Amino acid sequence: MIQRYKNMKGRLLGLCLVIFAAVSCTYDYFEDENNFKIYIPQLKDGTIDNVLVSIHDASGTHRYTRFIEGPFDPNTIGRDGILRFKLPWGGGYKVSAFANVDETYCDRGQSYQDSHISEPLLGNAGTVHTPGPNFRVVLQDDITSYPLEHPMAGIVDTVNLAKDSVYKASVLCEFKELPAAVARIDILYKGVGTHMSFDGCYRRPAGGYVQSSHEVSSSGADFTTGPEYVFPSGGTHYADPNRNTTREAMDLAVRFYDARGNVIGVFSGFDQETPPTVTDPKGNPVPWNFHLDPKHQVKFVFKGFFVFGIELVGWGDIEQGEVTPM
Repeated sequence: MIQRYKNMKGRLLGLCLVIFAAVSCTYDYFEDENNFKIYIPQLKDGTIDNVLVSIHDASGTHRYTRFIEGPFDPNTIGRDGILRFKLPWGGGYKVSAFANVDETYCDRGQSYQDSHISEPLLGNAGTVHTPGPNFRVVLQDDITSYPLEHPMAGIVDTVNLAKDSVYKASVLCEFKELPAAVARIDILYKGVGTHMSFDGCYRRPAGGYVQSSHEVSSSGADFTTGPEYVFPSGGTHYADPNRNTTREAMDLAVRFYDARGNVIGVFSGFDQETPPTVTDPKGNPVPWNFHLDPKHQVKFVFKGFFVFGIELVGWGDIEQGEVTPM
């Protein structure tokens, strides 16, 4: 009986040691071994729908990608707004953070130069996209990861995905004197990006473009589409639009359909010999072959099947009563 008691006692002691070791390892992993921490205020207060964070090292090699979707459970990772990572000591890390994104259009797990977020594809078309969500973005580079014993290892890197961290553009199309037979309008946005690379540049592969389709609600009446959120001109950098000299000018093509699906009118792009008038918010003329910048809205005004006016407006310059894209 005594021997049996000793055996049972020994087994219980061994089990306790195993449990203690497991708990210790878990604690070490989540608390002690994670030397790089990112604080996202909007993750803590629940003011974003989701967040995607990717980390690449100085060579561009992918290290981590983490996607968290709301509603955020207070008992899960990120409950305090902090994401924790275990990174080798060194500098040059790149942190790419996005909020309110469609996870399916994030090409993650790739090298830094191949990582991007794209507009949603239109059906099964490989290069045709549609305007996507108005997501938020913060991109950081040259971030340093410190070893655990270093005093800087405990300092949290703040990534503020606030409302003003949106870097898309918006488009309005206003159709006046529209023929009564028009039942649907397809708009093809030319020169705008279809992808946003993690380096902050908007790109458009050969043959890629953005298209939207609109049913005309009231035939023969004035009709307005948008605002639709699109990427800025191809070649534009999100924080420094004029960084690159090879930016694409914006253009568009429009097809007008009747109720049977027949094309009854086409606008095929700007006529370089007789270009439309383009103005800024104060009515001052600007070059017709303009670039669409982040946080700007462009309004195309049609008369019948042709553009006769274009207005470029910064989001901060939109007047009270106008459609505001924020």
